[in-house]
Amino acid sequence: MSADVLLVGLGAFLVLIGVVGGGFEIKQIRVPTVPKFTRVVSFILGIIFISSYWWLLPRPLEDTSPPIRSSPTIIYVQYRGNGKALAEELNTELNRIGLPAGDEVELVDQDYNNSIKYFHPEDKEAARLVRGYVNGFFSRKDYDVKFPLLDESSAELHAEKGQIEIWINFDIMHHL
Repeated sequence: MSADVLLVGLGAFLVLIGVVGGGFEIKQIRVPTVPKFTRVVSFILGIIFISSYWWLLPRPLEDTSPPIRSSPTIIYVQYRGNGKALAEELNTELNRIGLPAGDEVELVDQDYNNSIKYFHPEDKEAARLVRGYVNGFFSRKDYDVKFPLLDESSAELHAEKGQIEIWINFDIMHHL
């Protein structure tokens, strides 16, 4: 039995004696009726034992790293080929987990590779977050595909900060 279980168990037993005042039997242990002073001391010690358990729990280290904006402000899903239902499912899933995808997916009938695009250097971490989810989504759907990140910040496309685009070409994807 670990020390924390003993600490909480003994504390609970002392609180029980303090509240009830004794005069009971647990299995083969008989607790006689105790006077008021003993009940008060027992109750206080029980609370101290139980409280010390939470006091002694290890605390997580405080994160002192500077905050990183790792959440996109808007995600657009573009697709090509016969994958509208799957693109819509991805879009819905992104919204469900709190990543702000647009209301609709867009069919773009031109030749392109699968990719996750970001348009400002400070959005790279957000794009990585989206890429991780998108790669996992398609892996769970049994597709053998990985989406690379494309830094479009030098293209001068005037996209808003936090905008991430998912480009899916179902014509070149392979189902396992």
